[in-house]
Amino acid sequence: MINNLNEISYAIYLPITLFITVWVGKELHKKGRPLMQSAFEKYGFENWVSPINNSLLAGYYLLNIGNLLIFINTWETTESLEEMINAIAQNVGVIITLLGVIHIFNLTVLIIMNFKTNTNNNP
Repeated sequence: MINNLNEISYAIYLPITLFITVWVGKELHKKGRPLMQSAFEKYGFENWVSPINNSLLAGYYLLNIGNLLIFINTWETTESLEEMINAIAQNVGVIITLLGVIHIFNLTVLIIMNFKTNTNNNP
């Protein structure tokens, strides 16, 4: 029997988390654009939507792929199937939680931008 299951864990963990990261990034990039357009048009920066949306996507990928690699380096040795499943589940859960926190932060900024312009335009 294999004494160290870390290599198998990595082979399972990386494709799962890379898929989730890329899929979520593409969806947020595509579906977040209308909210960005709404917020930026009110400030007269409609030409900035695409460059900023693309920059956010690039930063999102760099941040999350960096975190994936950092988490792999912090894994303890897994010596049983149960430890392997727990390590994969815990690390995938951390990445998904991090993605959610980043998304909520970005949405909050855009909502605040929209709210401020709406309150400034109303008498």
